[in-house]
Amino acid sequence: MGKAKYFPNNWEHWNNAPEGWSNNETPTFNEFMEWRVGGWDLPSSVNCIVRATNKDTGRVQEFVYNTDGNAVKKIQQLILENNYDITIVNHDTVQVYTRG
Repeated sequence: MGKAKYFPNNWEHWNNAPEGWSNNETPTFNEFMEWRVGGWDLPSSVNCIVRATNKDTGRVQEFVYNTDGNAVKKIQQLILENNYDITIVNHDTVQVYTRG
């Protein structure tokens, strides 16, 4: 078994955090709910997450990509198989495609 791929840490994400979200201040309950529960936040090292749910078995697979190219190839493959509900998450949107 080979050595696992190194993924960089996200120090830039924490370094560039807004003023009110420092590690020393605790957000209010409503701020926390809006920030973490009502939204999503991908690390800067992740470009896209693809979640595929097999309609026959109910098995869920999740694929994480650093670039668009490989994510597009995986999405095309899943669409051609025509047996998956697909959820795609990037930094801007969440999209859900269901098998018709």
